[in-house]
Amino acid sequence: VSALCASAWNRRLLRSIKEGHGNRIPLKDRHVVKENLAEAIVWQAAPTIRVHLLQVLYYIARTDFPNEWPSLLPTIVKNLQSPPPNA
Repeated sequence: VSALCASAWNRRLLRSIKEGHGNRIPLKDRHVVKENLAEAIVWQAAPTIRVHLLQVLYYIARTDFPNEWPSLLPTIVKNLQSPPPNA
């Protein structure tokens, strides 16, 4: 399920950007993604899913960071300092 969701978000973003519309993910959806994305990347064991999630993070951060996503860097640092899931 995670792979399908990440892949769908990635395709949607790429299509929107290629069509010249920029980041057209609804604000409500972006808020939910922003709240969970960094943690999902760190805790995701499958490399292929992690790549899709990282691409989604890149595209949202490109338009929203730093003004609309000031918590991005502290969230990334917090998740990188967390113990690995199988520790």
